[in-house]
Amino acid sequence: MGDTKHSKNTASGIAARFVFHKAVNVKCVNETSIEVTFQEGVVKRYDLTELAEEYPVFKTLLNDPPLFRQARAQGYGIIWSDEIDLSTEEIWHNGETVRSAFDGLLSMKEATDRWGINESTIRKAIAAGRFEEGIDIKKFGKQWVLSRGSVEREYGPALADIDPELEYPEHVKRRINI
Repeated sequence: MGDTKHSKNTASGIAARFVFHKAVNVKCVNETSIEVTFQEGVVKRYDLTELAEEYPVFKTLLNDPPLFRQARAQGYGIIWSDEIDLSTEEIWHNGETVRSAFDGLLSMKEATDRWGINESTIRKAIAAGRFEEGIDIKKFGKQWVLSRGSVEREYGPALADIDPELEYPEHVKRRINI
């Protein structure tokens, strides 16, 4: 009786250590690659060429473009037919990250470093309503998170992106001393 309880605890402990990634969308980007959007907001690109070299069923898939374009996300797998599917874990671990849900988000420190402005300048802009909360900025505890686009809209390009040959608005010229 004690063994049964121990087995259940061990099994659930092992299962709790695994994280499974659910696919919510898939699209074919060329003749051999798919992009999978995961529930977490991460997008991964996966090329099936190596699988096709090792497994004939994937070679068949790549040789049949209409079938390849029928890829659909179904929970924890990408499905083409009853015979052909691919685990999302394979894509998650071996695919190339294209973008994530956090692309384009900046902490206050990152924004001040990249734009060469003081934190107080951004705080004053927030207080003045120049950033829309929930769209441009969001506060998590005491920390503001800003979208890159909203900071660019307000202050122009980041220091590393400035091209001295281009014309900039006066507020940007003052910031970069042109």
